[in-house]
Amino acid sequence: MSGISLDLAFSWLPMAECRHEDTDLFFPDSRESESLAVAICNRCRARADCLAYALAHLELNGIWGGTSDEERDLLRRAAAS
Repeated sequence: MSGISLDLAFSWLPMAECRHEDTDLFFPDSRESESLAVAICNRCRARADCLAYALAHLELNGIWGGTSDEERDLLRRAAAS
């Protein structure tokens, strides 16, 4: 994990709106359920840190920081160019 401790990597988690939600909600099987997860992310204080974590650790599946796997892929490509 890039030489970073798990405690530091997840230091944003106690502030995350998702901490009391069913994890499956953030690994949706449809656009409708994806919208529910994104709505939770949109009101979350830890959204930016969650997204930064997902980008740094190449999270390829699920909703992280209010973004889908496709959106994170676009962000990674834009950052690389």
